[in-house]
Amino acid sequence: MNVDFTSKVVLMRLVSRGTNWERQNSAITEEVKAQHGASADVGRWTDKLLPPDDIKPIQRIQRAAREHFRTHTLRWKFEDGAGLVPVEHYQQMRDSLRVFESELRDAIAVLVGDWQNVLGRAQEMRNGLFKWDDYPSDPAELYDRYAFEVNTMPLPNVDDLGRIFGTSTAALRETVAGEVTEQLKAAEQASRVDLYGRLAERIEMVIGRLDKLDTGESKMITAPMMTGLADVARIVEELNVHGDTRLSQLAADIAAVASFPVEMLRGAGSETFRAVVKGKANEAAAALAEAMKEVA
Repeated sequence: MNVDFTSKVVLMRLVSRGTNWERQNSAITEEVKAQHGASADVGRWTDKLLPPDDIKPIQRIQRAAREHFRTHTLRWKFEDGAGLVPVEHYQQMRDSLRVFESELRDAIAVLVGDWQNVLGRAQEMRNGLFKWDDYPSDPAELYDRYAFEVNTMPLPNVDDLGRIFGTSTAALRETVAGEVTEQLKAAEQASRVDLYGRLAERIEMVIGRLDKLDTGESKMITAPMMTGLADVARIVEELNVHGDTRLSQLAADIAAVASFPVEMLRGAGSETFRAVVKGKANEAAAALAEAMKEVA
């Protein structure tokens, strides 16, 4: 394990709290089963309590925050919803999450301000299924139903175990130290594999599109696709706290592939240029595949 790994990252958890305004309705489930003579395991009726369009803005912000967090953190193999943030990028991550938190509160404020109209649309949608008891009487309660919770802590340090256990439990201390060390090794390994995998997934996507251009199955390769390739290469390098020089070189090689003008990859007369780019992309993909065998 890289001895500096634990000092270069912090463990961050992002919990996105909320409700999708759906609820299992056992009464209607049984009614439908009886009407159709269906078996007990045929399915369950799910109530939608609010029109989906009214809560889409909130859900969109929550999804965007989770995706941003997942993209800009190293994988923490022991817990979903948690990631390792490089210390040098910690403030940037917190600032980004604060922006999402602000956007979320703004979206909730819109829902709160339009609450009576939202309930009117819910009544129209649900008709005889509508019940006032299913909804908060005070729309301000919505601020408590949706929130981001962020928790940050350092990774465990084996050197601290002496202070925790003291000298009277040396055997126990050594046992725990061994377990912690192995878990940290596994965590670092998993995070490295994840970074290589991100590069491989994206470059294979681009190669697949270039192949389709060659065979005529597709006539499009878009600027966002190449920009996405460049973004992944940049983020992987930012997250390379392991000091993995081969990973850095592969990220640079893939960034070079992404730098080619997309206009020159499509259309009449682009075959020669596209062959050069695809050759470099295939070289990077092959090098990645070989590297992943060693780090897996």
